[in-house]
Amino acid sequence: MKIISFSWTTPALLAGRKTVTRRDWPARYERQFKPGDLCQAYDRNPRNGGKCVAIIRLLSVTYEPLRQMPDEDFEHEGFAYMIEIGKKPPFDFEEWRRTPENRTVVRFTLHRLIHGKKAVEGLRLRHNLPVGSARGKHDLPIGYFLCETLEDREIAARPYVKQFIQESRVIRALYGDDRRLKELYGQLQLSLSARADSGAARG
Repeated sequence: MKIISFSWTTPALLAGRKTVTRRDWPARYERQFKPGDLCQAYDRNPRNGGKCVAIIRLLSVTYEPLRQMPDEDFEHEGFAYMIEIGKKPPFDFEEWRRTPENRTVVRFTLHRLIHGKKAVEGLRLRHNLPVGSARGKHDLPIGYFLCETLEDREIAARPYVKQFIQESRVIRALYGDDRRLKELYGQLQLSLSARADSGAARG
C-alpha cells in the first residue's frame, strides 16, 4: 500500500478536516496514484520515524495550477482546523495560491483510523493532539477518540493524573520529604515551556 505523509496537518486529517493535499511530485511518481486507491497516511516521513495513523481512499488525482486553488480549500487543506487549535501554518495560504506553479492535487476521504498504541502516543507527543481512550464508559465508544470538549479531556486525563499522583507519593517516600518533589515539579514546568516554545517556532 502506497504512503502519503502529512506532517503538521496530521491533526486536521484525523479530525476529518483535511480532504485534499497538494504535492510537488514528478509525473512518473504521480501516475502510481489512482482514484479509488487506499493509501497509508503517515504523521511524518517514515524515514524520519513517522507512523501510520490512518488509511485514506483517493477520490481524484489531478495536476493543477496553484492559482486555480478555490477559496474552500483553505478548509479542505486543513488550514482552518489547524488555526482553530492554535497551530500557526508554516506559510501563508493566500501567498501559496498566488505562486505561479503547478502541483499534483490529491482529493481523498478518511477511510479509517489506525488505533495502534505507538501511533497514538506519537500523535500526543509529536503533534500535541488530544487523543483519549475509553472502554465504553461515559457514553464514549470503545477505543481511541479525539477529545472535543473539556469533559472529554478530563476523562482521557483521569488515569494519567491518578498515575502521576501515585508516582509523586513514591518519590516523596524515597526522599523522605517534599523538597526533591518540588524540584522535579520545577523541572517539569521548564521542560513543558521549552517544548511549547519549540513547537511555536516550528509551527
